[in-house]
Amino acid sequence: MKHFLKLLLVVILTTVSVVRVYGNSDTSAILDSLVEKGVLTEQEAIDTKKLASAPVVSSSPAQRIRFLQFWHVRYQHMIQDDHDGVSFDKGNFALRRIVPVFLADITENTRYMLTLYLPSSSVINTMRLTHDVDTEYLKGSFWVAHEAMFFCMEEFESGTRIMTPDRSIINMYFGDGDHNYSAGEKRKYTSTLGFSGYHTGVSWHGRYHKNENIIYRVQIVNSKPQRIDFDGANGIAVFATLGYNRGGNYDYTRWGINFGYSSRVVSAISGSTLPSKVRDYGDCVGINPYFWWSNTKFTLQSEFVLASAKYGATLNDENPLYTTKSPRASPWAYYILTAYKFDINPFGELEPLFRYTYMNTDGRGVNEGSVLYCAENMGGLYNKVDSFYVGTNWYLQGNNIKYQLGIEYARFRDAPSGLDDRKSDVLMFILQMQLFF
Repeated sequence: MKHFLKLLLVVILTTVSVVRVYGNSDTSAILDSLVEKGVLTEQEAIDTKKLASAPVVSSSPAQRIRFLQFWHVRYQHMIQDDHDGVSFDKGNFALRRIVPVFLADITENTRYMLTLYLPSSSVINTMRLTHDVDTEYLKGSFWVAHEAMFFCMEEFESGTRIMTPDRSIINMYFGDGDHNYSAGEKRKYTSTLGFSGYHTGVSWHGRYHKNENIIYRVQIVNSKPQRIDFDGANGIAVFATLGYNRGGNYDYTRWGINFGYSSRVVSAISGSTLPSKVRDYGDCVGINPYFWWSNTKFTLQSEFVLASAKYGATLNDENPLYTTKSPRASPWAYYILTAYKFDINPFGELEPLFRYTYMNTDGRGVNEGSVLYCAENMGGLYNKVDSFYVGTNWYLQGNNIKYQLGIEYARFRDAPSGLDDRKSDVLMFILQMQLFF
């Protein structure tokens, strides 16, 4: 026991010396006093003095690589009915998402992240190199990345922390890419706008030096979402943010406004036959105010999105068609989500929640499969959508093991031209398990 106490004393004194907790305390005098009282021998005191006074060599920041991943395994049953009385009913199990994440701390201030997305035609989800800057007047991070823009804040939230099995229809509509083109030739149109998805470029994410809760961002990227390569169809896009950000991942207040301008969003042809050469590109401008608040129990999230795209309105109510004769379209949408989490120890936490989403495409049109996972396009385009989600999250082990059970009902209505009073109803029952490790 005596030897243990001596060892403990040596460790304490050494630690005190290294971290200088006692400031100007005379360690030598303390040791001399302990020798006089017989607690330490003279040689032990000499050895302790040498150890305590030895210089501490601070190693450089560790270079390390980490690997994380999360899985979303889902059962989904869907019932659809359209305006012609056609019904569709299906259910299936699916691997909704497998997302491996590779993190590398290169230096104390420089990091690299690579995120993959499976199953997907575009395996690379995010590539980001960040360098932190912390000076008297400039605080923030410089990024070189292919990643989601800070426009539609749901999209940038980690897949492990999204409140519902899928993000709202707003994200898919405003963020999905302009597909089916190459070398200036358009082969097929999709109804999603393709304004604010995953882009490639550089950005600055700053914090006001006098109040670091005040944030600002500037992102300069390519104009075509989901495309890493630069070709003739790609232009330049600029996104910017001014906002307030306090707290962490689960106890936070976030509000602000995002802006965006993209020089080439709509690939417009001159006629009505596809494939066809692209004759001009329509630009797009957008605005996105948001408010997110949580105190770890109650959560409130809401966003509004408005974008205005040249050549944005479809000339065909049945299939997307955007030509140089298409008028400008200004689709807009919003959602509101509320949730409350309570303990059910020892069985984790339950979190009932509700989300309502409304979208008006202003003549651009949308079909079911463009914004809802595994939904069928029953025929034709629709101008407006109402979506209701009601469900419960069960956090068995935080976000490491999470179950999400919910029902989403979406009603698509009216033709983009306004000449047809059509509708399509989609009802989805979703049970999803999240594994994060």
